[in-house]
Amino acid sequence: MKPIYILTLLAPTIYARACTQYLLYCGSTLKTIDTGYDSIIRTKLQQRGIEVTDHSVEDSWWYCLDFGDINYIDTCEKCVNAGSGNDDHC
Repeated sequence: MKPIYILTLLAPTIYARACTQYLLYCGSTLKTIDTGYDSIIRTKLQQRGIEVTDHSVEDSWWYCLDFGDINYIDTCEKCVNAGSGNDDHC
């Protein structure tokens, strides 16, 4: 019988906070949840052909999917943070 060796790699684990599935979020709110959302928002706006400006990032409106992924809805004139557990709105 040959011995079996198990190699365990200890790597640092990075925990990022994520949006709550099924809630609507302003871009500015997502950025307060986790700073990583800034680059995600910018990339997703670019992919849709939307000019990336402070306004389009901060006042963008997003639907939270599973595992913290987000889906673009619109860019509001002014997006309003409705508080924890509530849908943000235009």
